[in-house]
Amino acid sequence: MMSKAIISRRHMYNLFEDALQSQNVTNFEIRCQNSSAKNLTKADFIQLLLEDKQLTKKLSLIKHGTFKFCNLTFLRKQFRTKSVYFLNKFKFLTSSFKSSINNFKEVQPGGYFNQSLFCIHEYLYFIYLKTGLLPNNETEVPLYNSKLIEKFKKDQNLMTFIIIPYLNRESNLKDFLFNMHKFFQNQHLNSYQIVVAEQNVDDPEKRLMFNKGRLYNAAYKYILSKYSKSRIKCLIFHDVDLLPESEFNFYECDHWGDAPRHLSFFIRSENSENQKGREEYEKNPYEMLVGGVLLIKPHVFELINGFSNRYWNWGGEDDANNVCIKRPRNEYAIYKMSGHKKSVLNPERGKILFTSVIKMKEDGLSNLDLLNVTLIAKYEYPLFTKILVNVSWPSLMPSDVNE
Repeated sequence: MMSKAIISRRHMYNLFEDALQSQNVTNFEIRCQNSSAKNLTKADFIQLLLEDKQLTKKLSLIKHGTFKFCNLTFLRKQFRTKSVYFLNKFKFLTSSFKSSINNFKEVQPGGYFNQSLFCIHEYLYFIYLKTGLLPNNETEVPLYNSKLIEKFKKDQNLMTFIIIPYLNRESNLKDFLFNMHKFFQNQHLNSYQIVVAEQNVDDPEKRLMFNKGRLYNAAYKYILSKYSKSRIKCLIFHDVDLLPESEFNFYECDHWGDAPRHLSFFIRSENSENQKGREEYEKNPYEMLVGGVLLIKPHVFELINGFSNRYWNWGGEDDANNVCIKRPRNEYAIYKMSGHKKSVLNPERGKILFTSVIKMKEDGLSNLDLLNVTLIAKYEYPLFTKILVNVSWPSLMPSDVNE
């Protein structure tokens, strides 16, 4: 029986505290709120289920037309991802090669995945979120409460979108698709789609110029053209070169509030010059960093006006949001950075970063159309949807242009 609650150590950071104080900005869009220590994360809840052998056995015997038993013992707290960048591009990314790999078989064209049966443990966690009651071997699972089940099914069928900004990273994209569909399905993420937002480059001299913020904002507007906001459960903004190495790092938006969740806080890098750096996880250099993998609810994304459109090349574009964030346990927030060529840093990233709070309302989703950022084309491949985006080049690059 589950008699003890695991109290997770929640990490909550107030972004831009120094910048806000120096600029006398006090109007926070999303205030930091302390969650109750009694509120269990999905990882904590799963751990409790795994420790209760009698309950697990009871759940495995349930026969119901809506639910299935999903074996949680296969979830890995730490593992090493595989590299498949050497596979042929056309065969892997655009052909029916996916049918030969188990986790690809149920992925529909465009990288869309949806299960017809729901994991019984997801139903139990849903009940816990609504009532605060933990299941045990002596309580009955409400299998015939039709209203509760319908609410659960509606929640599970809401879409999670994984949005990947992309430019010249073919090998990273191969590794991402190969590893992440398996990862999402191992976590029993019910309804998701992978959307790759590729920056269109028609001038060879501009192939090194990159605007991640405009790609993220354009991808969100594309998603809104296909789905109403009420159908979207979670937005996951994800660098193509980062791969999670703990399946207890759950890809779900905050269950206890509206705080964005930053997942990638410890990283080992294939780009490291020494073997130790390739094998050991290193903490991100400063706690304000929210780049890499960020989960956010759509209404919150609109509240902070999306990402800044002013960053060219790499550096700072993920960090310019006046929000409070949550992070998973340190031992779960672990990633591998796949190998790639060194990125070109934006020399103006620091100056733009520390003025971003003041400019937040005028720079982001609200001025995307004014910058003539447009969707050129859409392609549905077996494992993902790709949108080709014209990010509209400024007259001066790469330094900041006050557009």
